[in-house]
Amino acid sequence: MTKRLLVSTSAHGFGHAAQTSVVVDAVRARWPDLEVTLRTALPRQALDSFFAPPFELIETADDVGMLMASPLEVRVDATAAAYRAFHADWDRRVDEDAARLARLAPDLVLANASYL
Repeated sequence: MTKRLLVSTSAHGFGHAAQTSVVVDAVRARWPDLEVTLRTALPRQALDSFFAPPFELIETADDVGMLMASPLEVRVDATAAAYRAFHADWDRRVDEDAARLARLAPDLVLANASYL
């Protein structure tokens, strides 16, 4: 029986995708016919370098992450504003995501820092 895995990965850098892809590979080794759906704002090209095909991509952001001025400098004020905006309509976001999850009907869900 085919299993469906929904993976939500933070788009704050490529580290979350790299970490998550190893877990997905391990699960696929157990269930080779696993259907994988990725939810992330990371670009498809980057995902193709981490995740083995096939996978479906839903381009969306389930978290804000940190807005960066450089690899080591967080844009603190911009990040705080982005978090306020992200949470301003939190109940609506949760309701919409719950409905989306019901439609996707995954057997398994894996999230790496994407808390929505």
